[in-house]
Amino acid sequence: DAVLWNSVLTASGDPAFPPTYRSVAPYRATIDRLRAFDVPLLLTAHYDVAEGASVAEFLDGSREYTDIVERTILEVLGASTSSQTLLEIIAAGATAFGPWAPEPAQYLVYPVLGHLELLEASGTVERSDDAAPPRWKLR
Repeated sequence: DAVLWNSVLTASGDPAFPPTYRSVAPYRATIDRLRAFDVPLLLTAHYDVAEGASVAEFLDGSREYTDIVERTILEVLGASTSSQTLLEIIAAGATAFGPWAPEPAQYLVYPVLGHLELLEASGTVERSDDAAPPRWKLR
């Protein structure tokens, strides 16, 4: 459960819902640490056994998904003339975030909020709590 690729899968191997990480920096550090081990076999709770090159592909795909989420948030906020709520950001970036129907797309609140918090801490985005719900915009 420490690394969730670009989706959590159903028993049949189909995407069930997006990764549910929220703390972006520790999540990325976990991926990077596992990648540095260069292990020949990876056993997880939600995915098939990964062997050889598929271990690196799984971990790299997990890290790439975090980059997609962050890039999409910046694109959505950059394309808007006003601040956006979390749900507006998710709706605007829905296609880039993955193949999610409305019900599983609800889980995007975790990674998207986590990236917004990271971007806010770095000074890239600004959060406004003037009205509920909170809104974000590029600085």
